[in-house]
Amino acid sequence: MEYNLNLLKSTRIMFLLGFLAGFSPVIMSMLSGLNLEDALFEFAYYRISDALTLRAFEGYLIPLGIIAFFIKYKLFQNDNLKQKISRDLSVVITQFLIGYLMAFSALYLMLDFSFFFGSVRAMPFVLGFFITLLVINMLLTNTTLLDAIKQSIKEKKSNLNKTQIFAVIEVGLLLVAGLALALPNTWDMSGFAPDQPQLKIGDWGNMEAQYSVIETTIPVFTSAPEFQYWPADDDGSEWNVHVFMPSITDSDVDSKQLGVAIYLHGYSGADVEVYRDTLELLASRGLVAIFPQYISDLDLSSIDKDFELIYEEGGSNHPQHQTRYDMAWLGITRAISALNTTVDGELAAILQQHTGTNTTIDLTNLWIGGHSMGGGTTFSMLDRALDLGWGSSSLQISLEASWVHAQRGNPLRGNMSKLPDHTWAQLTEYSSDYTVHPCQARWQHERISQRDSSLPINDSQVQYLRIESDYYGFPRMMASHFIQASFIHDNFADLSYYSRIDAQAARISTQPQLFTADSQLLISAQSFLSDENQQMTDLGDWSDGHPVNGIKMIQKPLEQPIADGSYCTDAQ
Repeated sequence: MEYNLNLLKSTRIMFLLGFLAGFSPVIMSMLSGLNLEDALFEFAYYRISDALTLRAFEGYLIPLGIIAFFIKYKLFQNDNLKQKISRDLSVVITQFLIGYLMAFSALYLMLDFSFFFGSVRAMPFVLGFFITLLVINMLLTNTTLLDAIKQSIKEKKSNLNKTQIFAVIEVGLLLVAGLALALPNTWDMSGFAPDQPQLKIGDWGNMEAQYSVIETTIPVFTSAPEFQYWPADDDGSEWNVHVFMPSITDSDVDSKQLGVAIYLHGYSGADVEVYRDTLELLASRGLVAIFPQYISDLDLSSIDKDFELIYEEGGSNHPQHQTRYDMAWLGITRAISALNTTVDGELAAILQQHTGTNTTIDLTNLWIGGHSMGGGTTFSMLDRALDLGWGSSSLQISLEASWVHAQRGNPLRGNMSKLPDHTWAQLTEYSSDYTVHPCQARWQHERISQRDSSLPINDSQVQYLRIESDYYGFPRMMASHFIQASFIHDNFADLSYYSRIDAQAARISTQPQLFTADSQLLISAQSFLSDENQQMTDLGDWSDGHPVNGIKMIQKPLEQPIADGSYCTDAQ
């Protein structure tokens, strides 16, 4: 075949096309109305699973890449193949691929600066490694340029024309880019770096699921939303409450009582897929898990321009609080009503179909918690729930990387003096969380542990945990703000997050009043959550015996400095 591709080669149109193709997902997201930060987050959301998959090829990518490189190089040395496939076509394809990979590299660098913070190693290695191989291949197949370079070296003077000089500069810059991405991560991807410890079968977070899980949904709204600051273009039809329930159809017991879990999502985390793994874990323990979607972004155009946003002691005066909290509570009560078997609620038949005749939910045994914005939302939900007697038999609170609650007024702020003596709570801070300030959770720990300056709860029942990052081996353990999200569910998440959620769920589901009661499992869950023998905070050792940083339990967190040495009680 003969192709006249000199124009494409000289102007590097295919490189630019490849770059645009690689960048197109972010471009399309921005054209749909997202800003750059949100577009990058969406790109990361859909690509992070690819990065996690690449970890499985640790130790194999380097030899396989080199073998593929030599096979391609040798094939294109074959005279018969040269006659069938023009070298120009090979260069154009290579230029397109390099452009595509360079676009991904640029996106990775932006994400690393704002999201990954050096924790992702496989993706930059793969990008840099294959950019380097493609550039070397392109150089080796350009015999004219190679001959000119050899002649220049031999004669100790340049025999390169202007086009060749630009080609050498281009190759040099691309090689530098490829090597800069690949070399810092080569040791991690070589297969020789220490491996993370693994949960053993039977450990919390790695037990066989007690029950399979059924999911169903109902809409939040039965009429048009009438909340303050509600966006005019949102008719409310897309908002749902997701309910996850255990399947217990093999039981001979007709009348069953099941505990309840309520999970409150973070900002822009209304998509149930973000927290699916957590919700399914809660339900697999025998709890009916409720996930109410509630709004993150409201129309604040009517807010006075002189409005002053104030952060104070774990709370804020955001005008969005009222609508967010009221909508979350609406979703929760919609689900509770729908599960009511005495009045033929919308979901009553589904509940009984999968759990047996006369099954009811027991709200006196309650797990409640949330992530980020959902952590702050939990306070208002607790205030309303406690007034109804929910959690009066057993109560587990779980706040992960918690953001602010409302600063003033009940039930928005939430009255924690109502908390019963049997309350257990875990509030968690992540060392590589660059999204929320740790003081927010520390002030919230003070509110729960001291029951809003009334009668304190037993210290052992209200814990403040700091999950530490550890970059010693591979994969790196990054204690980020998003470790709870299902799309980045990895081994470190199992060790530091899901193991605790599993034990928390079991502590509620195994209560003696419930069908799922199990005294031995209850003792085991409470032993784990109490950190007897450091079984919760000690995450084990890397494969070479080096201890993992693990989880630090902080006593009286308001009295301890945060990472920068300051105290949350310092005047702002």
